[in-house]
Amino acid sequence: MGDRNNIKITYGTGDSIYLYGHWIGNELREIVANAVEASNRVTDESYFARILFCRMVTSNGTREIDGETGYGIAPYKVDQDANNKMVHIDYTKADASTKWRPQIDYEYEGE
Repeated sequence: MGDRNNIKITYGTGDSIYLYGHWIGNELREIVANAVEASNRVTDESYFARILFCRMVTSNGTREIDGETGYGIAPYKVDQDANNKMVHIDYTKADASTKWRPQIDYEYEGE
């Protein structure tokens, strides 16, 4: 039981990581959209990944980063509830024409 979902981040190298939330699956779309709008680091792959994860663990107004459950980081898709669509942030599609901003698919159904 839970509300499981992932944010997939594909770096310019083609490598991917997944940021996993066990209880905040239906909130990930809004977390990503708000971070994209508020952050000046969207074009910086590693910083933006960290910004997203920090926003995930503080999404309900508490600092849950010290807990041992609820969140994860992996090179593969972690648990995914069928009713949640993954968010995919794809830096392989970033170039001068997009001002180096990644393509973001809020309804990602890939692998």
